[in-house]
Amino acid sequence: MPEQQDTRAITFEKWWNVRDLGGLPTRDGGTTRHGVLLRAAGPGYASPADVDRARRLGLTTFVDLRRPDHDPDWRDAAPGVTVLDADLVSGLRSPREEITAENLLRFLLDGGREAIAEAIRTITTAARRSAPVVFHCHTGKDRTGLIAIVVLSLASVPEEAIIEDYLASNPGFE
Repeated sequence: MPEQQDTRAITFEKWWNVRDLGGLPTRDGGTTRHGVLLRAAGPGYASPADVDRARRLGLTTFVDLRRPDHDPDWRDAAPGVTVLDADLVSGLRSPREEITAENLLRFLLDGGREAIAEAIRTITTAARRSAPVVFHCHTGKDRTGLIAIVVLSLASVPEEAIIEDYLASNPGFE
């Protein structure tokens, strides 16, 4: 059987890993709503054509899961664009071990529960005010993936679909 193409992926020239969380099945037989929440890599990778496409798609509200000291990007000077910070890692404490990409999720789950809850509040509040909301970290994989897992779990998406969404970020990272 041929592999099904991810129709939730939104293709850009240089901004990658952008996916709509809409269209996933829920346990009650429904589906998550399209055009409300999008997960992505950092928009700083976007080319001018990508920026134009993002504007045409109405992507003007972003929740940034990175540390606040990241480099500025096109959104900082764009009229009508809102960027909300929801830093997941600055408050983590690791007295014996350096936080790396390999152990980040463990540290977030062990010591970042309050930051995760605050990020979810920020995202849901923004979505109620001005959907769609794009939430992202650097590559759109670990921090973004964790937040997507929590959001989809709260939306009663079955575990298999959540895992499939998480793994859809892997191509290009192996």
